[in-house]
Amino acid sequence: MPIDYKTYPDNWKELRRERLLKAHHLCELCHAPDSCMIARDKFGQWHNPVLATEKRIRVVLTIHHLNNDKTDNRQANLIALCQRCHLKLHAGDRGKKERRKK
Repeated sequence: MPIDYKTYPDNWKELRRERLLKAHHLCELCHAPDSCMIARDKFGQWHNPVLATEKRIRVVLTIHHLNNDKTDNRQANLIALCQRCHLKLHAGDRGKKERRKK
């Protein structure tokens, strides 16, 4: 899903660049490298694709707010994540919200 930069501060791209540098352009959970083509095994571990038949994906690192507050842009509150890890975190957040509703 494309990012709506209207909801982020004017210096968001600079903050993002800083976080990616601190993370060495790697996902801070699974260590997948930014902008590289990878394959994942059935356990979600990534590797360089070696077989032409392996499903390949391009890693695009995103920045996640640990406390889910988009206005809290301290580097300590930001984490660089690949698409898979970012979606897993948000899936966990949705599950927590659903359990609270019951």
